[in-house]
Amino acid sequence: MNTQVQQHLLERLQKHVSDNWKPYIEDIRIEFKGEKALVETVISDGWMPDLSKIQFSGTPQLDRFELIVILTYTGDMESWNYVTSPVDHVTSKEAVISGTGKPEECFDRAANLRVA
Repeated sequence: MNTQVQQHLLERLQKHVSDNWKPYIEDIRIEFKGEKALVETVISDGWMPDLSKIQFSGTPQLDRFELIVILTYTGDMESWNYVTSPVDHVTSKEAVISGTGKPEECFDRAANLRVA
């Protein structure tokens, strides 16, 4: 995926979060790997992972960003494949959901699992 597509996706999702998900989602970032966009967010209201289930070596460095959805570029900015990330990365209690849609729709499906 070229940098123009990456920038366009980032701008669309930043605007979507700002317009529709504040104050539930504090921040968003995207890491690009080939044709995939790994979308991470910070959920507000003090949400943090259950640290009792995580083993640390040394001093823990907490990153409040959590992966919520992986988008795969199909060559069309209006149609992306997506796979949601499990809500609990340790126990994977939530089912992973996949499908196709506009970036904003894909994000909403994943975010609704987290914020609900």
